[in-house]
Amino acid sequence: MLRDKGPIHNIGFGITSREFTSNDNDQNGLSPDSGYVNRALEGRPLVKMAAALLATGVAATMSGKIIRGGGLKIR
Repeated sequence: MLRDKGPIHNIGFGITSREFTSNDNDQNGLSPDSGYVNRALEGRPLVKMAAALLATGVAATMSGKIIRGGGLKIR
């Protein structure tokens, strides 16, 4: 994953905030702290899209069943 270096701010006198590094320890690629799902989907855009579509479909189906069933009963 490429990390954004943050917003650009004009400091003045032709100097921008990009000229000052905030963290030189940033790395490109997958974070070592990533979870199992993120590591499995890294570098596979079609599988990532399919997983997102599946999750959206499941959420839409379940919310439709809740609404058709009369909604959430608080009491």
